[in-house]
Amino acid sequence: MASADNEDRDDAAEYALGTLGPADRDAFEARMARDPTLAAEAAAWQERLAALHAETGPAEPPAHLLANILRRLDDAAPNNVVMLKRSADLWRRATIAVSAIAAVLLIAVAVRAPWQQTEQKGLYVAVLQGQGAQAAYVAAVDVKSRMMVVRSLGAHAPDAHSYELWALGAGRAAPQPLGVVEAVARVPSEQLGRTSDTALSDTTLAISLEPVGGSPTGAPTGPVLFTGKLLPAN
Repeated sequence: MASADNEDRDDAAEYALGTLGPADRDAFEARMARDPTLAAEAAAWQERLAALHAETGPAEPPAHLLANILRRLDDAAPNNVVMLKRSADLWRRATIAVSAIAAVLLIAVAVRAPWQQTEQKGLYVAVLQGQGAQAAYVAAVDVKSRMMVVRSLGAHAPDAHSYELWALGAGRAAPQPLGVVEAVARVPSEQLGRTSDTALSDTTLAISLEPVGGSPTGAPTGPVLFTGKLLPAN
């Protein structure tokens, strides 16, 4: 698989960090739905930043901060406003870059993962999409660390229901249950039962709508809403 270029890597990092604006995020998800290489890059960044995301909570800025900024802009001369806007954009990009570097350092120290994880053999990714081609979940299977991580891209099960993950293909006679997924799910890769390169390349992941806690029968009982085929990330 071809590697993503520098601009795509930057966009994938911003997407994983949540710093893209609504329009840019929608555009990136549309590109990701058409481009497996870009989807793999985004999934790799999601995995690198997973620990940082889990350990940090949302922070609300002081209520007076926006009013103070707007007042200072109103008091500034026109030329100063232009300079302020340029400086703000420069600082935004610098902050994104520093945050990305810090996040990768944190993950490298926390899990002792190599820097270029997407270049490792045995890493597979899937983008699970619905009928509207909207990406709902990304999944990454790392054979070396024996772990599969599934992360929501904003999808949430409706009230009184759960989303359940299934594996299909690779010689399976029926969908194989892998458990309920919410914002983030971690599944030991051994649970797939088939982790050879050939088997993983032939595996499709699916998410169905089930009663709270998952299917009571061991097979999907509700509609299958999202599917995605595992692809090698290297």
